[in-house]
Amino acid sequence: MRTVPVVAVLGIALLAASMGGVSQVEPPDEGTVLGSPSLSVAAQDNSFEWGDRRDLAVTIANAGDLVRGGPERFEDRVTTARSVEVSVATDRLPPALAGRLQVESGRVLLGELPEAGARTVNFSVGVSQSVPPGTYQLPVRISYEYTSFVRYGPNEPQYNDADREVVERVTIVVVDRPRLSLSAVRSTDVEPGTTGSFRFTVANTGTRVARDVGLTLATEGTAVGFGAESFRRSTVGVFVGDLEPGESANVTVTASAAEATAPGTYLVETTARYTAVGGFQRVQTDLRSGLRVADPNVTTPDERPAGDTPWIDGGVVVAAVGSAGASHQSVLCGRDPGPSGRLVDRTTAPSSSRRTLSSTSRLPEHDRTYFTVDGR
Repeated sequence: MRTVPVVAVLGIALLAASMGGVSQVEPPDEGTVLGSPSLSVAAQDNSFEWGDRRDLAVTIANAGDLVRGGPERFEDRVTTARSVEVSVATDRLPPALAGRLQVESGRVLLGELPEAGARTVNFSVGVSQSVPPGTYQLPVRISYEYTSFVRYGPNEPQYNDADREVVERVTIVVVDRPRLSLSAVRSTDVEPGTTGSFRFTVANTGTRVARDVGLTLATEGTAVGFGAESFRRSTVGVFVGDLEPGESANVTVTASAAEATAPGTYLVETTARYTAVGGFQRVQTDLRSGLRVADPNVTTPDERPAGDTPWIDGGVVVAAVGSAGASHQSVLCGRDPGPSGRLVDRTTAPSSSRRTLSSTSRLPEHDRTYFTVDGR
């Protein structure tokens, strides 16, 4: 009977165990890598004011989402976004921005965006003055190509490529600020070769007080302008003062037209300058109106509103402004119309404070005469 040395048997067993241990830690030569890009967006300098038109910088970042790992080159493949295109999804704007936010930039091609990568793109954005102050979510559409999985083995790797489109949102803020508007624009008794008046209402329809409001009215050329016929000029300055939110002021300036002026409505460009909260100086240039030159051969009804009083030489008169039965009163401060004669009639409802015309002064930076209405 033969015997096998125990040492030899143990050696064979240890060798087999050792070989089995090595085979367990070797990487497999086949498998599947799963993952996808993970994109997010953020905006820098995202505060807008009414009427702003500027670039909005949006950063797109890729965090990557690796579900099952494998060789590094295949992990990079499944977490990289390729052929990335970015645009503002104007068809998904919130109701308060729909039709009020203009985006002049189209789709922007970014190309490849690997894991841990980031790219910034600028969109030209215009915010209408009709957008209420507040915080809004701006939709950003991102389309890209990616590989959802890679199956590898002894043969060529298999790639499962796909397309994806996502809509992410960035925050923009429309800040509180004053906002001026013109209304109730009318001109009376302005005919070729004559002098009349040009009247309008300026109102603060914003959410903050506008202080030291000054207006500069301008026409093209001197055929139609401001002041009496013999002193007509194309620009005139009016100082209104402070306007609280919801407050308005009625303004009347002397207007005239040259003898050869054709009847019609002529453009008046109005520039407003005021001080906003924090002492910031603001300029608003989108205030437009029309000065009508009447046809002397056509009879038109008196356009003066009920209760309005014509100019009174050097006098002060209290008159009701608005429809019959209105609960507020205003003071019309009269002055004989001349080359710089102007009327400012501030109205608030209800109000019965008397206001008188102060001495003439000069509109800062414009060297033009103006009048102020001060409460007494």
